[in-house]
Amino acid sequence: MKTVTRRCASTHLRWKRYFEIRCSLMLRPLKKAYLQFTPPSYSTDWRRHKAGTLSVICHSDSTSNSLGSSDSNFSLETKLSGVANTITNLFPVWVVIAGGLSLVEPTLFTWFKMSYTTTGLAFTMLGMGLTMKVSDFTAVFTKMPALLGLGLSLQFTVMPLLGFVLSRFAGLSPSLAVGMCVLSSCPGGTASNIVSYIARGEMGLSIMMTTASTLAAIIMTPLLTTWLAGTLVPVDPKALFLSTLQVVLAPVVLGAFLNQRYPVTVAKAAKFTPCIATLLIAVIVGSTLGHNAEAAKACGWQLVAAVSTLHGIGFVLGYLISKLFGLSNKIARTNSIEVGMQNATLGAVLAGLHFVDPLVAAPCAVSSCTQSIMGSLIAGYWRATTKEPEEDEGKEMMST
Repeated sequence: MKTVTRRCASTHLRWKRYFEIRCSLMLRPLKKAYLQFTPPSYSTDWRRHKAGTLSVICHSDSTSNSLGSSDSNFSLETKLSGVANTITNLFPVWVVIAGGLSLVEPTLFTWFKMSYTTTGLAFTMLGMGLTMKVSDFTAVFTKMPALLGLGLSLQFTVMPLLGFVLSRFAGLSPSLAVGMCVLSSCPGGTASNIVSYIARGEMGLSIMMTTASTLAAIIMTPLLTTWLAGTLVPVDPKALFLSTLQVVLAPVVLGAFLNQRYPVTVAKAAKFTPCIATLLIAVIVGSTLGHNAEAAKACGWQLVAAVSTLHGIGFVLGYLISKLFGLSNKIARTNSIEVGMQNATLGAVLAGLHFVDPLVAAPCAVSSCTQSIMGSLIAGYWRATTKEPEEDEGKEMMST
């Protein structure tokens, strides 16, 4: 009889402990949500009560009015931040809508002149810099030199080879084939930094890859275009360097400096910078395609298919090769975006300056919209499926 009693008591204790654990697990999300959305003015401390009950220290009547005001302001800020986050998560939708409307009615976006693009991208890069620190830049060279080398190698091997194959076997006209070679020989574009930002990539690596590939393009772009297309394309090193400083490096460094100098103010502003980046890149995509809508329509779906194939395979190979090297998902996403996206604006300028046939610039014009749509779709998927920033467990493998 005593044995049965002990067994029943033991069973009772086990079930009691089981329900305590289950209740604790069920309350954990509520506890986390409360701590996240409770204004700092409430003196709430979960650790004071081991039983798990909520303790809110009541203040005097004079303080309660200020609490209500603070709570109201906090609620408004939270709602605005939620709206901005929703707009950011719908990044692919805005880009697709902008691209479609620019083809149907180009005048909706042609008001955004090409001269505004540099300012828009620089402002967006400033917003990204607000989320970084100065130490992120030094880490690229001190902790990730091999990652930078791998990214540059992928940039100037995968895309040029793909461009050469497609230019020869996609059934394109000679002018379009040369345009494909010019496009695939270009460095990474600044839009890739924005897409990496949305996709929760390694921003320090992304920016330095874009900067390094742009500087390397002074030699690599004419050399690769000569090999692939048989025509020498001169590049102005000073103009490339100045544009890199203006659009990429200077705004990001300024943002990182402001983040380090004024962290509290920047933390509030950083809640809305992804939303601004989303809307700006959508307008830029619509403007770029709107200014070249007639050329894009004249070339037909054959060119669109060839350009889409170029970028699509670039995205896939950039990710798979990175995973073969044992890199983390965060680094693989960054390499995928950097490899798959080109500086199509630079390609269009070079094609317009150095080739008589305007169709040579058509692949670059189509690419401006195509790669942004594809990149935004990929970024939207990765942003939705990546809940928290991962630890870059693959950095150590490539930094040695």
